Amino acid sequence: MTGGSLSFDRAAEFYDQTRALTPETMEQLVPNLVKELRGPTLEIGVGTGRIALPLAAAAVDVTGIDISAAMLDKLRQKDPDRTVSLALADACDLPFAADTFSAAVAAHVLHLITDWRKALTELIRVVRPHGTILINLHGEGSGPWVAIWAKMQEILGDKALRPGADRLASVDEELEATAARIRELPPLIDRRLVVPGEFIDMVERGWYSFTWSLPDEDVRAASAEVREWARERYGSLDRPVENEYEVVWRAYDLP
Repeated sequence: MTGGSLSFDRAAEFYDQTRALTPETMEQLVPNLVKELRGPTLEIGVGTGRIALPLAAAAVDVTGIDISAAMLDKLRQKDPDRTVSLALADACDLPFAADTFSAAVAAHVLHLITDWRKALTELIRVVRPHGTILINLHGEGSGPWVAIWAKMQEILGDKALRPGADRLASVDEELEATAARIRELPPLIDRRLVVPGEFIDMVERGWYSFTWSLPDEDVRAASAEVREWARERYGSLDRPVENEYEVVWRAYDLP
């Protein structure tokens, strides 16, 4: 944890197995984002390049920052031509002068930053007037991924709460105060087959950050309870089940 931001050092080896959207969804998402980005663009929490690398491949000038050296190392391995400029830095204390960028991207990261309002203040500082900030957080959905996630949180209670902004409505309220204009980008639905037992195993192994502050025995006990519940709901935990997840992005046009 640096400046209230949660480091993903421990997740570098498995992150891409758990957070990636389907190729079909990415084919729709990337053009939607590229249309919003004019000039040099900053991505905070760039991670292993899930968003930055496709943007760079579409000729966007991307700089990425992250507090996890391990995640940045993974990105560099995937980007031997250095199409994305990188810096080891905290989103709450960006190492850039004011008005450096024309746009910024925060993909699925503000929920990991305790002082997420400070991170927004930093984005506003480094993005030029009339620039755009693109933000993505959790969407709604149906299927085993969403249902199992909700059941785990029901069992674990407040202990599983995320430290930062958990809904885009909170971000909207904060940026409305700056007179930013809020636009919703075209929503997308990510469709895939999910094996319930495999997903529960990943949660139990600590592949998702909401478990990191919990004792191992609490996570194991919750996982065992969820398995029993999932067997009653889905039957075999080894049978793939269709899952749908809404991918929601907002554009915030700065004054």
